[in-house]
Amino acid sequence: MSVHLEISKKVNQTVSLVESYRRLDKVRESEIEKVVKQAMNGEEFTLEAINQVTAEINQLAAKHHLPSRQTVTKQMIMDFINQG
Repeated sequence: MSVHLEISKKVNQTVSLVESYRRLDKVRESEIEKVVKQAMNGEEFTLEAINQVTAEINQLAAKHHLPSRQTVTKQMIMDFINQG
């Protein structure tokens, strides 16, 4: 019976980890959208919030074999705007 409990515990930890990863990824996407809107309106913008969340995602990714995310640059934002 203890083997089943250990497996269940491990599965629950994995589910929690993946949920945290997804939550951070949604926050990152939201921050990217906000910066893109600012840039499109000609406003000054900073990438600090995006890249802080990106660093958190990448820490989880490195420890738990999940996909990492790229650090966002101003050039990436400008390229995205000019592309669309």
